[in-house]
Amino acid sequence: MYDSIRKTRTGRYEFVRGHRHHHRHHKCFDECAGVSIYDWDELVRQYNVLYDTNAVLTNERDTLKTELQGFRAGYDTNLTTLRQEIYNLRIGNQRFIDENRRLADENHHLKDEEGHNEQFKRRIKDMKRQLDEEKHAKHELRAELRDSKRTQTRWEGLTETLRTKLAEAREDLGMKNDIVVAQNQTIIKLERLLRSGRDW
Repeated sequence: MYDSIRKTRTGRYEFVRGHRHHHRHHKCFDECAGVSIYDWDELVRQYNVLYDTNAVLTNERDTLKTELQGFRAGYDTNLTTLRQEIYNLRIGNQRFIDENRRLADENHHLKDEEGHNEQFKRRIKDMKRQLDEEKHAKHELRAELRDSKRTQTRWEGLTETLRTKLAEAREDLGMKNDIVVAQNQTIIKLERLLRSGRDW
């Protein structure tokens, strides 16, 4: 029973019995193993091809195992990272929700304030209108006051003229009154003289 094959220095293959057999030096060539050397060479070639293919597949398998281990490690790391990111996104989402609610409340408050501002603006507009009316009325009053002052000045001039004329009239009247009194006294004296002459 041949259980091993070895290549000789000449490049030929020979069948060798195992060490458990006592016939260590028996060699078998050509048809000894039941196949020809040509067929054997073909088998060896196929064996080498299969061996090389197996080596390539083994390397690919080992590479795939390594890549798979790296992928699993990366997957675990990425999974942890993704879970953390999902957690952070949920927190961020909640913050956005809270912020949106706050902004909505502020917007509602601003709308209320805008309504108050509109009322305040209308009130200011009314006050400005009233102020303009008061300014216009004040301007008219100033014009009337100027007219009144001119009228007063004119009346004061007339009054002063009348006072002067009245004083002159009083003085003239006084003089005339004195003349009348003197004339009356003269008349009285003449009447007395006339009465006394009759008595003569």
